[in-house]
Amino acid sequence: MLVYKNTFDNIKTSNYDFPVEDQFYASENEAIVADGITRDPIGISNLSTCTQSEFLKKYPRPSGAELAAKEICNTFSNTTGTLKTRLIKCNNSVKKLNNIHISNCDYLENDYFGAVASCVNIEGMA
Repeated sequence: MLVYKNTFDNIKTSNYDFPVEDQFYASENEAIVADGITRDPIGISNLSTCTQSEFLKKYPRPSGAELAAKEICNTFSNTTGTLKTRLIKCNNSVKKLNNIHISNCDYLENDYFGAVASCVNIEGMA
């Protein structure tokens, strides 16, 4: 039974057209939180002089951080097994996502999509 699945609002970006890069899923006895790894905007070499408007305009779309976080939560919610097994499946899902979207990684403008995640399973719940 699905109790809750949503994203987190980010006070710094919620008033702007910025991708939602944090995701979570929770059921009655388990939960996962995935925090997408935000990228630098494309083509801006000095972030200290970058305006917020320029940052948003040049931020990668689609957001690899958003796609990775969603992929992790969706994979976790649709698989069974131990937490370790499910997290390995989540990692493999993000790898497949990268294989689709990143043909030549240069770690700058074409960097791998990524997110960090933490999960919990509470046993003995009625």
